[in-house]
Amino acid sequence: MPRRSKKGGGGSQTEEERLLLQQRRAQTEEEVTRQREEMLTLFLKDKLKKDQRNTEVNLLKINDQWRTILRQSKGAELRGDLMVLSQTFEGHVDILDNIIETLVRELRDAERQCAQARRAHLQNMDELRTQQEKQLMVLQQLWDTNMQELISGFNHDKSVRLHSAPRWANNSVTPNTRAHPLRTGALWVLAHLLQMFHPAKLLRLKQKLRSDQLTEESVQLDLTAKVTQVKQKTRELREQLGQMQKATKKQLLDVTVRSDEASKELQAVVAKVRQLPARLAARTARLASHRVRVLVQGQKVLRMAKLCHQLENKQGVSWFCGEEADIPEKVRKPHF
Repeated sequence: MPRRSKKGGGGSQTEEERLLLQQRRAQTEEEVTRQREEMLTLFLKDKLKKDQRNTEVNLLKINDQWRTILRQSKGAELRGDLMVLSQTFEGHVDILDNIIETLVRELRDAERQCAQARRAHLQNMDELRTQQEKQLMVLQQLWDTNMQELISGFNHDKSVRLHSAPRWANNSVTPNTRAHPLRTGALWVLAHLLQMFHPAKLLRLKQKLRSDQLTEESVQLDLTAKVTQVKQKTRELREQLGQMQKATKKQLLDVTVRSDEASKELQAVVAKVRQLPARLAARTARLASHRVRVLVQGQKVLRMAKLCHQLENKQGVSWFCGEEADIPEKVRKPHF
């Protein structure tokens, strides 16, 4: 009977050990499952971080490329604007040059017309002076001729009266005395007519000369006003041309500065873009090596967990109890 009681006691201890072993196995499986889940979570988090970093890098690359494209398009637009401005400036300069040449031609034509009018006026004055001198010479000759005729007539009458007989002298006193006043009156009338003709002619000549002078003065004033107007217009056009040149030079300088800045920025971006592949390759290599290390560590942990699980199923309670404290430490070693 005592043996049976011992056997019964041994059977109860064996059942309790089995229950403890099952509990420990269940706890170990739960711990391994939990560690696997933690490792998977860490792996997924690491992968998510890597994906986020890759996304950020790709966004930076896309932004850099987009900015490069924008700078290139902006540089092309600025070059086009520069070409348009230069062509417009050249067109304005050509127009102003044509206007200045036209004004210079008009000024030369006006000066030539003024010189022609002055020469014509001087020529007319010379002709009028020549005609006046000729008319004065003719009148002087006529006056001298008439005076000589009168003097010769008086002398002839005087000689006739001196050499004639007294009878003839007595008979001819009345006709001579009558003829002498008539001839004297005719001479006075002729002299008066000559005097009237000469002042009237002089007056007409003076009036014509005055009218020519007035005409010349008016032409000179008109020409002076026209020349002044042309000079004023030329001055205004030159000032306008100077202002346009200054504005165009300023615009060209601004466009040049902006183009230089854009080209410098573009060169810097191109340099960065050229350096990006090397950086990305180095970073990709580092990420690949890190991923390989993580995968190797994960495979080691999984292999160790699998071996532990197999050993737990095969070995007894003593070995399991001695080794169960070391399993979590071995599992936590590849933590990263």
